[in-house]
Amino acid sequence: MNNISHEEVLQHLGELKKFDKIYVHCRSGGRVQMACYDLVNAGLKNLVAVVDGGMPEWETCGFPVER
Repeated sequence: MNNISHEEVLQHLGELKKFDKIYVHCRSGGRVQMACYDLVNAGLKNLVAVVDGGMPEWETCGFPVER
């Protein structure tokens, strides 16, 4: 699955419920909190909030990024 913006996560609940774990990340952690808040309130419990490192660390490791 591709990245989903924090504003659109609730539109993808059906898809997200199928995963064992959902890793929620952003650049600095603020949007992680917003997205996790919305997803937990919608009933999801399979979340892993990545608040240390986020996307800058992902890019540093050389992993692919879609823009």
